[in-house]
Amino acid sequence: MSIVGIGGVGKTRLAKEAIGRVRRSFRDGVYFVDFTSVRDEALLEQVVRDSVPGAPSVGTLIDQLTDRTLLLVLDNCEHVLDRLGPLVSEVMAWCPGVRILATSRRPLGISGEYILSLSPLGTSAATPGTTESALLFRDRASAAGGQLSDPDLAAVDELCARLEGVPLAIELAATRTRTMTVPEIIAGLDDRFALLRGGPRDIHPRHQSLDAMLRWSWEQCSADERRLWTQLSLFAGPAPLRAIVSIRGRTTTVDTVDTVDALVQQMLLIRSETAGEATFGMLEMIREYGRRRLDEGEDEGEDGGGDGTSGSAGTEPEFRERHLGHFREFAAAAQHGWFGPSQRQTAQRLTAGIADFRLAFEWALGQGDRISDGEALFADLWLYWVGSGHLHEARIWAHQLWARLAECDRAPTCRSLWTRGWVSVVTGDIADAREQLRQCLERAPAEGTARDEYTALGLLAACDAIDGNYPVAVEQYAAAIDRARAYGHPLGLALILQNFAEISTMSGDFEAAEAACDGSEELCLAHGEQWCYSHVVWVRSVISYLRGEFSAARDHGLRALKLKISVEDQLGLALTLEVLAWTAAARGDHTGAAVLLGGTEPYWGSAGAPLMGLPRLIELRSECLLGLSEVLGPAELRTCLAEGAGIGLERLPAFATGLAPGPAGEPVEQPTGRPGEPAGLDTLTAREREVALLLGDGMSNREIAAKLVIGQRTVETHVARVLAKLGARRRSEVGTLVARSGRIRTAKSVSGP
Repeated sequence: MSIVGIGGVGKTRLAKEAIGRVRRSFRDGVYFVDFTSVRDEALLEQVVRDSVPGAPSVGTLIDQLTDRTLLLVLDNCEHVLDRLGPLVSEVMAWCPGVRILATSRRPLGISGEYILSLSPLGTSAATPGTTESALLFRDRASAAGGQLSDPDLAAVDELCARLEGVPLAIELAATRTRTMTVPEIIAGLDDRFALLRGGPRDIHPRHQSLDAMLRWSWEQCSADERRLWTQLSLFAGPAPLRAIVSIRGRTTTVDTVDTVDALVQQMLLIRSETAGEATFGMLEMIREYGRRRLDEGEDEGEDGGGDGTSGSAGTEPEFRERHLGHFREFAAAAQHGWFGPSQRQTAQRLTAGIADFRLAFEWALGQGDRISDGEALFADLWLYWVGSGHLHEARIWAHQLWARLAECDRAPTCRSLWTRGWVSVVTGDIADAREQLRQCLERAPAEGTARDEYTALGLLAACDAIDGNYPVAVEQYAAAIDRARAYGHPLGLALILQNFAEISTMSGDFEAAEAACDGSEELCLAHGEQWCYSHVVWVRSVISYLRGEFSAARDHGLRALKLKISVEDQLGLALTLEVLAWTAAARGDHTGAAVLLGGTEPYWGSAGAPLMGLPRLIELRSECLLGLSEVLGPAELRTCLAEGAGIGLERLPAFATGLAPGPAGEPVEQPTGRPGEPAGLDTLTAREREVALLLGDGMSNREIAAKLVIGQRTVETHVARVLAKLGARRRSEVGTLVARSGRIRTAKSVSGP
C-alpha cells in the first residue's frame, strides 16, 4: 500500500501509527527506511538491505528477504520512484511474506499497488472548535507551551481554515502561540512562508518550515511540471482542462493532460468535478508558492522546439492575455447557449469560474486596449447576474466599468446598457434603470440590434409598471412582444412574455397573466429551458395565492423551488420562498412562515431592494409580517426571523419543503384576532372578503361558485377559511360580522358576470 499526499499532510505520522498497531502481526518485525537523504538511486537497494535483517553484503535483497515475514515501511519515496518502483515490484513477486507500506507524494506506479490518498484535516464542524484541525492546533499549542485565551480559542477555526487543514502548517502555527495571539498569527499569514517555520529540531529540515517543505516539492517536479505549477498559480480558482490548454499557448492537449496528471499524482493539484467537467485547483499555500517562484523568474522551463510541445510559461502579461481571451470566449458561448437543455450545466460552470471572470475583468479594465473585453464580459454575464441572482456584484462591476469608460471618454455599448438597466430594475433602482434603458433604446437602431431594442423596450415597460403606470406598461410590453416575435429570438420572447405575466399579476389582470404564462411556458418547454420556465411557475404560484387558492399556490411554489435549485437561481429562490411563506401563514403555519421570511430578508438586503422593488409584492410581504406579529407576538416573531436568517438562503429550501401541508392537504387557518374575539374583515384576502360578503347575503356555495366563476370545491375551502379567520361557527354569523364592519353590500356589487 502507498500513502500519498501533499507535503506536510501527515503521511509519515500515519505510517508510524500503523506500525504500532500491526507490529505483532509480523514474525520478523517491522523495518522503517527513510529515503529523504538518498540522492544516488544506485544506492537505493543497499539502503534497504542495510535496514532489514540478514547479511547486507551477501547475495541479493531477494535472498535476504525470501524467508522473512515482515513489514517494510518505505518513507519519502517521491524522488527515487524510477528505481524504487521496479525494486518493490520484484520484492513483492519473490518474497510472499513481505508486506510493503510506502509514503510518497505520488504513487509508485506498479501493478497491484493500493493507494490511500491522504487529504488535509477537516476545517468545518457544527460546533466551533471541534474540527480535526482545531483539536490538533490546541494540542500542539499546549505541547509547545503556548497560551490560548478565550479570543484565541474563538479564532482557532478561522486560522485552521486559512491553513487549509494541512497538519504541518497547523503545527508550525501552533508553535507561534508562545509569542503571538491567534488573531496576530492570522494577520501574519499574509507572509506565511516567513511566519511558518521553526519546527522541532529532531525532524528533517524540510519539515521545519513551510517554505522548505514546498521547496522540496518544487525540486521533485520536472521543468514542464514547474512551468504548469506557476501558470496555474495565476488562476483565481479551480480550472477546467480546456482552460488550462487554452492558456498554455503552444503546448498541445496531450502534453497538458500528461503534465496535469503528474501534478495530480503529487497532490499539488486537487481534482474536483463541476457539471460533469473535471476541474483542477490548488491549496492556497501551493498557489502562493507558485506565484512567488514566478515573481522570482523561476519557471524553470526551456523553450520548446518546432514541434510546439513545450514552450516557456511566458511573461505574466502574456498569460493574462490568454486568460482574458479564454474567459471572454467562455462567457460569450455561455450566453448564446443559455436557452436550452444544457442551461443547468452552464449555470454551474459560470458559478464555478466566477473568481477567474473577476480576475479577467479587473485585468481588462486596467489595460487601455482591453476595456472592450471587460465590457463584453459584463454584458455576456447578464445570465449570471440576473439568471443566478448575483445582483450586488453586478452593481459593483457596473460602477467600476462605467467609471473606467468615463476615464477613457468611451460610451457603453447597447448590450452593456440594457444589462445594467436590467440589474437596476431588479434591484429597485428605477431612476438608473430608466437612464440606461432610454440610452439603449435611442442608440439601438444605429449602433445595436433588434434584440437590444426590444429588450430595452420591455424593461422600460417594467419600470412603468413598478411606478404604477400599468396602461403605459401594457402598451409598451405589447410593442416589445411584437418586435421580439418578429426578430425570431425564442429566449427574448419567452422572457418578455414572462415579465408581462409578472406585471399583469401585480396589476390584478390574472387572465392576461395566465395567457402570457402559457406563451412563455410553451417556448421554454419546446427548447428544454428551465430558468425562464421556473419564473413562469413562480408567477402561477403568485396568481394562485392572490386568488386565495393556497393549495395550488403551494404546489406551484414547490415546483418552482425545485427548478430554481437546479439552475442555482438565488433571486428566484428568494422570490419563491416568499410566496411559500405567505402561503404557509395563510394555511396556519405561522412559525414556519416567519422562519422563511427571516431567511429571505438578508438576501433582499444585499440585493438592494426587496422583491425586485415591486410594490404589490412588498405589500404582500408587509401584510404577512403584520399578521404574523399579531398571531405570534413581536418577540416570538423576532425569534423566528432570526432563526431563518441563521439557516441561510441555501439551506432554506429544505426547510420549506419539509413544512407540513396541513390536514387533507388544505389546512384551516386560525383566526388572527385575540382569543374569544372575532377578527375583522381586514384579516381576509381579497377573494375571501368577496366570499364573506356573499355569505352575508345568504348565498349557498353553489351560488357563490357561479357568481365568482370558480369551482364549488374552491368555494368550500374559502368558506372554511373565512369562518376560521372570523372566529365564526356558522355561516349566518358571517352576516352579523359583515354588518358590524360597516361593509353591508349586496351580491350584485361583488365582481362577477
